[in-house]
Amino acid sequence: NRIVVLTELGLGELDRWSLAGRTAESHYQRVLSLLGGSAGKSSREAEQSLLDSWRVEALIGLGASIADPAEQDRRLARADETLQLLASADPDNLRLLRLSGEVGLFRGNTAGNLNGTWLGAQLAGKAYEASQHLVQHDRDNLQWKLVAARTLRIVGNLARQRQRWADAHKAFETGDKFAGDLVKAEPSWRLARYTHATLLWERGETNLVYEQTLKGKDASHVIALNTILPLIELSKTEYEVGIRRAPGDGEFVRALTLAIGDLADAHLAHADYDDVIQLSTQAIKALAPIERGAKTDENVLSNKRYYLELLGRAWEGKKNWKEATDAYASLVDIAGQLASRTRLPSDETSLAGALVDLANAWWSSGDRVKAAAQYDRAS
Repeated sequence: NRIVVLTELGLGELDRWSLAGRTAESHYQRVLSLLGGSAGKSSREAEQSLLDSWRVEALIGLGASIADPAEQDRRLARADETLQLLASADPDNLRLLRLSGEVGLFRGNTAGNLNGTWLGAQLAGKAYEASQHLVQHDRDNLQWKLVAARTLRIVGNLARQRQRWADAHKAFETGDKFAGDLVKAEPSWRLARYTHATLLWERGETNLVYEQTLKGKDASHVIALNTILPLIELSKTEYEVGIRRAPGDGEFVRALTLAIGDLADAHLAHADYDDVIQLSTQAIKALAPIERGAKTDENVLSNKRYYLELLGRAWEGKKNWKEATDAYASLVDIAGQLASRTRLPSDETSLAGALVDLANAWWSSGDRVKAAAQYDRAS
């Protein structure tokens, strides 16, 4: 059974990387079935400890395999509850301490997605404390340093959501140094490279969001591209390396498109419309390998919605209403697919906004009838 359990855990992780969430879930459920439903409550035996840790890994995997934040939160809370029960019986178990860092970073991120930034910050902070304890226990253990780098990414994200810019920069830069050192030490380590690339991207995106915030307060503010583009370009290069090493890795592919999309967004702020069109189109094409029709991951649909909106804005800026209406019509289609699948208020609001964008473009083109039809749909 050990070999089967480890195989199922590995396959679940591979499917998560490929953005095949439902298939990943089946592997993690198989692990739980093989191990039984409940954890050992007080055993300190090595065999039981190992089995319990695998059970927790499967529970974390189940939480990480689903896109819906509310369901993800429920699943991760179950994993955390099981983990705390085990840790109370064996507080010095390093394997459980590592899993505490893992579940904490996932729960912190999910809480942030559910607008619980204060709770997310508390969870991420505890996860970072766990990772630091691991690093202090064995400073040469690269796995512990990776947990710290990944946790700092969540800490930085939550600080950015609360507009604590200095805290966000500190977390991202510290995590980026950790991850960069890991890539130098182990160039083939997939998760280390992904974390390094993503922290570079987060640093660039944080500068972009900060500059956009200043622009919102003062329309005369000129966005400083030199604090944004170099970092995102570096992240893009790292993602491309990851894709060359593992062409089927959906997480790397999706992340690459996000980097390209942020480059487009930065150029949009400077009204560099040709660059926005080129980059947005590139991002949309780059998504193609991980689009699976009706089975396309919801995060991928959300990304495509973002790139189509950028494309529409650029054509609108150039006053090319034919191209603008085409882009916004595609945006409405994707936004509609996403809203019908998730039923989330935020996605339904995005659909209404896309319909208004399409209506405005038709109105500017002179077609009042088509504009009125889209305004009616939006209302």
